[in-house]
This record gives sequence, structure tokens and C-alpha cells, in this order.
Amino acid sequence: MKAIFTTPLILASLLLPSLAQTAAPEADTVVEKKAEVLLAKGNSWTYDVTLTIPKDLDFKPEFDVPGEITPRGMVYKFSEKQVSNGPQPIESLKADVPVIDIFIENKLKKKQVLNYTNDQLHYHGTFMNNAEDPTKKVGFITIVPIVLYNKVAKIGDKWSWTTEKMPRFEFRVVSKNTKIEILGKTYITDKIRMDRIDKTTSNTLVSKEYWFAEGIGIVKEQEKKYISRDQAIVKTLELKEFKKAIK
Repeated sequence: MKAIFTTPLILASLLLPSLAQTAAPEADTVVEKKAEVLLAKGNSWTYDVTLTIPKDLDFKPEFDVPGEITPRGMVYKFSEKQVSNGPQPIESLKADVPVIDIFIENKLKKKQVLNYTNDQLHYHGTFMNNAEDPTKKVGFITIVPIVLYNKVAKIGDKWSWTTEKMPRFEFRVVSKNTKIEILGKTYITDKIRMDRIDKTTSNTLVSKEYWFAEGIGIVKEQEKKYISRDQAIVKTLELKEFKKAIK
């Protein structure tokens, strides 16, 4: 799993099958049950979010929350809730895939298309919520998913994803089965680092670290979106509450 793949075609033919083989599910029903457990309809994740905007940067928040001026810049604190709708028909994927509603301060802002299969968390894209016409999906959807997490990957393992017109996404496993305390709760997590790279300049556009807990999902995420070599918009999510669907 040390190889780095550079095109969707190669990703489709090499990366996903090889990871699936190492996961070695006993049967398709086992895989389906795991996806149903993690992304079951009604499961919800509530995060405390801190967003820091560097000084002198023109920023228009998409939420109605006042900011606080600090030496680091303007700091906003708000709530983000993610709620699974369970499998929904996605036309471009020709399949039913779990769709997650994302609410910021109780307002539905966007939807995320995820799947959990063969012990991997797959990201298919995000589209903005259109209250007037929910069938319109303005955003990013990829047939070949971005692998956000792979249970069998070892410390130091790397993989990547890109297309002709997109930056390159590079992933690396930083740690495995390590404890992390978040808002008074302790989780056993795998830590992943993701860098979004400009293929022309090789500059890092965005760096992100996230901590994944088995059976729960992402419990913490810290993203740095660089606006210059020395300045970045910093966004941190910390899991406040995870609720399983009531059956």
C-alpha cells in the first residue's frame, strides 16, 4: 500500500480492489451490515467547531454567529450537526449511497455522500442544499471515491487520489489505536493526515488531520486552508455527541 496512484482509472482498477482484498469480508452481507451500523439512517454526530480567520482577511460567514477578535484573528465558535439519511439514490453513481445532512447552527447547509465498505470510509462528494429544488445537486460528486479511512492500513502507509482537473489528495496514516481525549471523553482512534496539493506548483493548499474511532467515525478534525505561506484559515471540529438511531 506504499504506491501512489495518480488517475481515477488507476484508482478504480488498483487501489480499491487491493484494499478490499486485505479487508477480506466473509460475505457481502457482512460489509452491508458494517455500513448500516456506522452510517445507519438516523445516526447523528454533533461537533463543537472553532474557526479562526487571519487578520485583514475579507470573510463572510455562512452562519449567524458573532466572532471574537483575538491576537490570532477573528474566532468564531458554532455547532455543526451531521445526520445520516441512510442510503439515497445518487444518479451519477447509479446506486443508493448514504447521504449525510450537515446543519450549521440548526440550518441545513449541505449534503455529503459517504459509504463504509470493506472496512473503508469512502467519500463521494458534497453538494449544497437546494430548498427550492432538492433534485439539483450543485457541488462535487465522484464515481471513484476518495478513501478517507482504511482499517487495515498501517502506520506510515500512504495513498492518493486525483483527476486531470483536480488537485492531488495525499493521505498518510500517522498513528493507530491511540487514545485521545475530546471534550471530556476518551476515544481509541487512528489518526490520518491529508494534504491537498497543487499539481502545478506542488504547494500545499489545504492540510487536514482527523481522528477516526471504530464504530463512531471522525471524532476530531483540524483543517488548515492556506492563504499564504505564513497564514491559514484554521477550522477544528470536536465531537460533542454521537447518537445511534433508535430502532
